[in-house]
Amino acid sequence: MLRYGFPTLLVLLLSAHAAQANGDLLLRQFLRADALMEETNRIHPLFAGLILGETEIAAENISTVIPILEVFTDSTPSNPFLCLALANACRRLGQEDVSESLFVLTNKRAANDAGLLLVLASRYENLNLTKHEEAVYDALLDLSMSSAYLSRPALGYYFYRRAVEKLKEGERSEALRELERALEFDPYSLSANLLATGLDIRMLRGKAVGQMLALYRAVRESFFAQHLVVLNGSRVAAICLMIVAVAFLLGITFRNLPSIQHRTFEFLPSRLRHAHRGTLAWAIMGIPLIWLWSMFPLIIIPVYLFGAWLPALRRERFFIFVFFVYLILVPFLMKSESKLLQPLDPHHEVSIMARAQESGYEPSLAAEIKSHLEKDSRDFNMIFSLGLLQKRGGNFKEAISLFSVASGMKPRSSAVRNNLGNTYFALGDYDRAMEEYTTAAELDPGSAAPRYNMAQTYSKRLMLPEASQELNRALKLDYALVRRFRRIAGDTYNRQVIDIAIPPSQMWRVLFRSKPQGNDSAIVGSLFGAYPTLLSITAAGLLFLSILVGILLRGVSLYTTCIVCGVQACHKCLENEICSKCTKKMVVTDSTSMRERLETKLRERAYKFRAIKSLVLTAVLPGAGHVFLGSTWKGVMYSLVYSIALINIAFRGLFIKLSPFSEAAAGFTQGLVASGAMVVIYVFCIRSTTRTLTMEEM
Repeated sequence: MLRYGFPTLLVLLLSAHAAQANGDLLLRQFLRADALMEETNRIHPLFAGLILGETEIAAENISTVIPILEVFTDSTPSNPFLCLALANACRRLGQEDVSESLFVLTNKRAANDAGLLLVLASRYENLNLTKHEEAVYDALLDLSMSSAYLSRPALGYYFYRRAVEKLKEGERSEALRELERALEFDPYSLSANLLATGLDIRMLRGKAVGQMLALYRAVRESFFAQHLVVLNGSRVAAICLMIVAVAFLLGITFRNLPSIQHRTFEFLPSRLRHAHRGTLAWAIMGIPLIWLWSMFPLIIIPVYLFGAWLPALRRERFFIFVFFVYLILVPFLMKSESKLLQPLDPHHEVSIMARAQESGYEPSLAAEIKSHLEKDSRDFNMIFSLGLLQKRGGNFKEAISLFSVASGMKPRSSAVRNNLGNTYFALGDYDRAMEEYTTAAELDPGSAAPRYNMAQTYSKRLMLPEASQELNRALKLDYALVRRFRRIAGDTYNRQVIDIAIPPSQMWRVLFRSKPQGNDSAIVGSLFGAYPTLLSITAAGLLFLSILVGILLRGVSLYTTCIVCGVQACHKCLENEICSKCTKKMVVTDSTSMRERLETKLRERAYKFRAIKSLVLTAVLPGAGHVFLGSTWKGVMYSLVYSIALINIAFRGLFIKLSPFSEAAAGFTQGLVASGAMVVIYVFCIRSTTRTLTMEEM
């Protein structure tokens, strides 16, 4: 179960949402670069061998093709694969200095195209040129931090998928290397963090604890990660609660069905024949089912909850009360969930804010923020986000202007002063940058970012003792942040200082203050149909009526259990605590021993019927049989475990498979283990039901 299961429950298939924002563009660039490489391979037969790293090419042939490559390389500077082929040819001939300079030239020619860089990285991997492969990834990181047309989450997702493919091939160390790259581009990726955590635990690595902390940090600091966890949690909770409710209702309804029928029977005229009254009582009980099912199917739930309230035990009334409250809150839950779905729209205010915190400069994203500011020019969050984008894109004057406006709106904001200091740092104005960092550190003494940025500024001024002192302070405040940023540090200004983004808590406040777009709900609405208000009003009225009747009849025993067959019956139908049906079967003889034998046989027959009913209910829905037998807590727990397993196995299309073992497993093996897990749950439920029956008999 742990191998295939429960960690994957917290994340939806939508976890690729952030990556998909610019993932299509990245895919188009990659395909275009791959097509360019194929076109280059067709120019000359030896070009393909040199680009793909074939070792069978003779040195004489390589010497022959080098002049041709030099001509093509000089005449087509936009094609880095020609330069790559020439560099590899020189390398094969032992001209190391020439080949090194050509490899550097190859990387420069591909520096502004993510697709070319990704294809080059794969070629370097085949050629075992680790140094140049790392240089390409470094160029990708620079590109992603300054330009959001190349989305960092999209690149992170690309390397995450490569890690999964490596796992399928059984190459765990290579998979870990790809995951490290994925987390360099997108440290808040829930998928990559979960996969890395699972691999570290599986391989018993010492980094497992640190990776768990990184996973926690990813959820804590990323709005998209938190949103996916909450959205998935709401879906899991709604489905689990409905399955538990159905199991509970099945058990309690089948147990109390005779008493409900008997109660209906008593209201019918006594002049009717006994058999006719019984049949008519069953027919009357079926009318609400037929009528309501054709109109409002789920109103049957509160109706039967009301019918089960009086004969229910005290602990069962607690669960009935919980279900009633849940049904009453359905309209509120639908509104809340419709708000939860809004960030999935890339043009929603919160989605724009979240994307701006995690990406570089993107003209279309900046245009959307400007469009929003035309409607509300005093929106601090949008002004701050636009300033962050302009700073990362190199538009420093606009960034300073925007951060100055934001500082006037919130003079106590440490994030604004820190990011304003980063803008001055990028311009080389270290004095003003230091002033802003000092103010930011005073406003928020617990933040490590201003301290780290001050250390970088001191380093630029060659004030190394002060730089070391500030760096140590930053490490004490937030070691993980400083370590993660130093790992991706580079020469560009976006990789030298740390920006402070809008915290996820602020985005949640904006989300829940916004108006829901539409009244439809994909999760709760799909469960409760088009009449949530009617369902809520009906549930509230029946709950009030149930409590009122319970108070009025407090202390009054309406029904007693027959000591022979266990059926609930009223006092009129009981004689010496034996129901009328059992009495009729026992009056055939006056012999005491015969009556005892008949009573034993009737009790055994009733026990068999109860056993059959409980086992059938358990087979239909685990937990229902326990509720039928009166073991409410066991029934609820079993139905809850079953619902979680069902969501993870039968409905696995709703969730992304983040476990490395479920991703890499073959389909047959995965299906076999899933089926085996369900069989184990059913076997445990049936054995537990049988044990409960045995204890009841004793």
